[in-house]
Amino acid sequence: MYTHLAQFQSCCWKYWDIPVPNALFEKKEFDRVNPNFLGWWGPAKGVPMLVFVAANIPFPEITSTAIKRMQESLQIRLKSIFRALHLAPLKQEPGNSSHAPVDVKSLFLLPSTSQPIIHIVPSVPQEFDAEQEYVFDQPISISSYLQQSANNEPNSSHHEYGDNLLRNFVTIWAKTATSRHPLHKKMNDTKHAPLPTPIQFASAAIPLLYFLFNQPMRENGTDFREIIIAEYSSTKGMIQQIEVILRKKIKDNIEIERVFSKNYCYGVMQNCNEAYLQDSPSFYPKKYHIWKRDNVLRQYKSLARGSCKEEYAARLERECDLVWKQDRQSCEHLSLTDRFCRLKIGHEAIPPQSQKRDDRTILIETGKHSSGFTFFHACNCGRSQKLRDDPFAISDANIRFYEKFSCCSGKDRAFVNIRASTFGNNQKLELSYDDAPEDDSALLFLGPSTVYKNNVGLDKTEGFLNNTNYLIPWSITTVNDIKLHQQEQLAKEVKDSARSSVQEEWPMLGKIPAPVVAKPVKVISAVSLEAFPALGTNPPPTATPTIAPPPTKQLFEANENNGGRRRRYNRMRDRLQGLVRGYVGAEYECAQGHRFLSCGEGRVCKLGHASHPKEHGNYFVHQDLQIFILCPCCYVPNSNTGSGAVNSPNEMTAQLMRFYVVTPDEDITITMEPKIKINVPGNEEPIIVDLGINDPLSLGPGGSYVLRLPFIYRDNNGSPIPIETDLEKRMASAVLQKDCVKFHYKKTPKWVGLNG
Repeated sequence: MYTHLAQFQSCCWKYWDIPVPNALFEKKEFDRVNPNFLGWWGPAKGVPMLVFVAANIPFPEITSTAIKRMQESLQIRLKSIFRALHLAPLKQEPGNSSHAPVDVKSLFLLPSTSQPIIHIVPSVPQEFDAEQEYVFDQPISISSYLQQSANNEPNSSHHEYGDNLLRNFVTIWAKTATSRHPLHKKMNDTKHAPLPTPIQFASAAIPLLYFLFNQPMRENGTDFREIIIAEYSSTKGMIQQIEVILRKKIKDNIEIERVFSKNYCYGVMQNCNEAYLQDSPSFYPKKYHIWKRDNVLRQYKSLARGSCKEEYAARLERECDLVWKQDRQSCEHLSLTDRFCRLKIGHEAIPPQSQKRDDRTILIETGKHSSGFTFFHACNCGRSQKLRDDPFAISDANIRFYEKFSCCSGKDRAFVNIRASTFGNNQKLELSYDDAPEDDSALLFLGPSTVYKNNVGLDKTEGFLNNTNYLIPWSITTVNDIKLHQQEQLAKEVKDSARSSVQEEWPMLGKIPAPVVAKPVKVISAVSLEAFPALGTNPPPTATPTIAPPPTKQLFEANENNGGRRRRYNRMRDRLQGLVRGYVGAEYECAQGHRFLSCGEGRVCKLGHASHPKEHGNYFVHQDLQIFILCPCCYVPNSNTGSGAVNSPNEMTAQLMRFYVVTPDEDITITMEPKIKINVPGNEEPIIVDLGINDPLSLGPGGSYVLRLPFIYRDNNGSPIPIETDLEKRMASAVLQKDCVKFHYKKTPKWVGLNG
C-alpha cells in the first residue's frame, strides 16, 4: 500500500506542478549505504510527531497535582490506543531512548520522553456537577482560545496553564520537531534528510484524508479522482489497490475484538488438533474417536475466547472427523471378549502380505481380525502354556488354539469323544488316543491315580503360583462301609432269591404246580447261609453273630496343626479307620497365565493357609463354583505405578478352565455331571450348559481325569455368550453348579483299552 500511495502522490505533485522532494526518488545505492535512513516518501512515510492540547477540562479545584495526575493517565491511555491500532510504533529505537524509531508502517510518532506530550488547560472554576453531560462539539482553535484566555484574570491558575505554560509547551515541541526528529539524523557529515515544504506537506495530506476519511476532493466541481485518472491512467489501478488494502485494514482495526478472537481461537484449535492425534493408535473405532474428539472439544471451549469461538469449535469437530474417516477408521468387528479389531476398515479384502523378519519370510494374514490383545493360556491337560490371540470365532477360542499343543496325547492317555459317547446306566465311551475331538470342552484321562502325588501336587505343569497346585483330598468313605454295603447287597439278593423260590413252591389255586427244577446254589463266602433259614424251619439255638456298626468318624477337622506329628497321626488314623480317599480340584487361570487351584467361594487354595482343607473335599463338592473370580495378580503392586491395580478389568479376573478328579482304586464309582448356569445379558432366565454330558458320566476306578471347560460358552442356539465387561457382573454371571461329582456304592470296570 505504501508504494501505491507514494506513486499516487507523485502523480498528484506532477499534476499540481509541485516540486517532488529529492529523497523521494533517491538511488538504491543511497539506501544501501545507510539502511536506517528512511527519507520522506509522502503520506506513506511522512511520519508526523504528535502532541496534544486538551482545553476546558473541568476541575473542582485547580492544583498542579491533580492536573499532572490526569495528564499522566491520559498519556498512558492515548499511547495504548495508538499502538493497538498500529498507528504508532511499538518499540523504542535501540541506543536512542528519547524517541521511538520511525516505522514505515506507522502513521504517527508518539515521543517517549520525560517531556509530556499532552498539555491540559483547565476551565474556569465553577461549581462541579457530577451529572454534567459531555458533548462532542467542534473544538475551538488554539488562537481563539488564547484570545479568550487573555481576557481572564492575569494572576489566576487558569491564566497560567492557558497562556504561559501553553506557550512554553508549543515552543519546546516546535524546536524538537525541527531539530531532534529521527528524520533529521545525519547520514554523514555533509548530507541529511530534508524536511518537506509546507505546500508539499499540505498536498500530501489531501490524498491521505481522501483515502482514510473519505473526504471529497473536487476541482472546479469535478471529482478529482476522475481528473487524475484521465490525466494518468496508471492511477486507476493504484487507487483500487489502496482502497482494497485500506478497507481490510480499517475493518481489522474497527473489528479488533473479532480479529483477536479469530487469531486466538485458530491457535487454540491447532493445539487441540495436535492433542487429538497425540497418543492415538494407528486405527481406532468410532467409540474411541468420539471420546477423544469430545475431550479436545472440551479443552478447546475452556480456552477459546471471543466471537469466533463457536465457528472454530465446529471447524475443529469437522477436522477431527475428517482425520478419523480418511486415515484412522478401524474395523468395527468385536471379539468374543468385547474388544474392537484394531486393523484398518476393509482389511478383509486385502490379500495376505509377506514380510521379511530376521531373514525369514512371514505371511501376514491381513484378512484376519486382530484386537492386539493376547492371552497366555494352558493346554487341555494343563501341562504347557502358549500365547493365544483374542478370538473372534468360537472355534478359534475352544478348538483351534488347543490343536497347537502336542503334550496332551501320549502313553496311557486318552480323550473322551463326548459327542459320540453315551452316558448313564448304559454308558458306552468312544475314546481317542491321538487327537482331541473337536468340541468346546475336553475330558482327558491322564493315567492311573498314581500320576498325582499329594506331597508334590500337579507336577511338571507351567504357570502355577507358589503352593497353589495341590488338589483337595476327598475322604469319600471307608473300607468297612464298603464291605457293609456289599454284605447288605448280598443279603438283599439272597432274600429276593428265597422269596422267589417260595412263590414257586406254592402255586395258585386251580393250577397244577410246575415241576421243581433244582437250581445251582451260589456259594457266598462273605456271609453264612445259616443266617437265612428255610421257610417253616426254626433256627438253631446258637446265637447269630451280628456285625457291629462302624465307629463314628469325624470327617471335618478344624484348625489342624501342620506339624509332622499331626500328619503322622492322620496317616495312622486313616490306615486304622480304612478311609477311602480321592482328590478333586478346580483350576483357574487369568489372561497373563497365572494359574491356581481354588478352595471354593472365590478363594485361592494355597497349602498351609488358614482353613486349608486338609482332610477331605466333601464341603467343596457340595457348593457352587464361580466361573470368574479375582486373580491374585491384581493384588501385586505394579513396579511402575506402585499400586496394586491392573490396567484392564479383564486382566483382574481368572476363569475356571479345568476340573481335576483322582478316583480311588476301590469298589465304588465316581460320576461326573457338570452343569454351568449362565446369566445371559438381555435374558431374564439363566441358561444351563451341560457340555454334552446330559447323564452322569462314570469315571473308572484308580484313574486321574481332567475336564477342560470352554473358554467361550454357547447359548441354546449355538451363539457365543459375550463376557460381561463390568467386573462385578462378570463374577456373578456364571457358576458350576454343586454336586458336579458324586460317588456311588457300586463297582465300575476300568475304561476299555486303558491300564491293561
